Amino acid sequence: EAFTVGMAGTGPDERPRTERTAKLLGANLHTIVPTAREIVEALPGVVEAAEGPIMDTANACLLLLSQEVHQQGFKAVLTGEGADEAMGGYIWHRTHRLLRGLEALHPALPRALRRSLGELVAPGTPEPSLQDYFGSIRPALLDVYEPLSRSRWRLYSNEMTAYVREACPWEGLDINVERMRRWHPLNRSLYVEYKLMLPGHLLVGKGDRVAMRSSVEARYPFLDENFIELCTSLDPEVKLRGMREKWLLRQVARRLLPPTLSTLPKSMFKANPLCELTPLPRWVDQLVSPESLQATGYFSLEGVRTAQLLQQRYPPFAPSRFVLDGTYTAVVMTQLWHHLFLRGNLCELPSWAPPEVVSPRA
Repeated sequence: EAFTVGMAGTGPDERPRTERTAKLLGANLHTIVPTAREIVEALPGVVEAAEGPIMDTANACLLLLSQEVHQQGFKAVLTGEGADEAMGGYIWHRTHRLLRGLEALHPALPRALRRSLGELVAPGTPEPSLQDYFGSIRPALLDVYEPLSRSRWRLYSNEMTAYVREACPWEGLDINVERMRRWHPLNRSLYVEYKLMLPGHLLVGKGDRVAMRSSVEARYPFLDENFIELCTSLDPEVKLRGMREKWLLRQVARRLLPPTLSTLPKSMFKANPLCELTPLPRWVDQLVSPESLQATGYFSLEGVRTAQLLQQRYPPFAPSRFVLDGTYTAVVMTQLWHHLFLRGNLCELPSWAPPEVVSPRA
């Protein structure tokens, strides 16, 4: 039995390749195709499950998929989180390798390109200082986080800006920078992703927490300790060979699947209904109303309104729109988190309350 999510205009749709794979493997495939409205209406449940803000509305698809698994009578599923961290699967591993190649031509080229990208997606904002923590070594994840982080200066209120200006986001993650210096650049990046992205994003909003909300236990073969130990001993070239990500894993997949499937490039699992759906549920507009923004104090009224206008101006696949969608989603979800858990009275949704504990009979 297999389960997957299809997208009907809300994001990249992988149904054709998923259906073909299931047929070749003889799996009975269950597919849900949530509408944009269903995805948005599931977001409060995702924030309750994550117990914190999120910035990816595709998390709601995993919540809905877990509900389908539960309704079909299953209590546990195998899922693939951890493969990209073990085998170098993300696009920024490839772009990072390309930038390191350009550095050999001229040391200033990578920084100039990164600065240009930052100005493109968030013009007029200061360069981030995320690199400072790592010194001369640079994890690939920064190539994504730095452009995203620039948007905070356009969205935070003056008070919030002052509060976080001197804060180091890497502190508290127990990252051993000195040890990282001895490693291959790809392994440095994978290490940071194990520390940051996997526990703080994938397993929270797209894995364990949203699954357990439906009483479904997600099990992760690629997080098996023996598998991770094996991968840490492998030559980085069998993880990222040239520009082919997860190369060794794909060689194993070729034993079961034809090259047309085993060599397909990785695509991003993403849904953007919060930025496309009209009309939005009333609680969304209520969360970003002037009254609600002033009540929490996290965000600038002018900054949020500007972001809303810019979203309408940029085409859906422009780099600026990608950053705007993610950061605006983070604004709405932070407001939602405040309302749910801090009894903010920001919108018509009920605040979260712990379930009543029924005392056993004497």
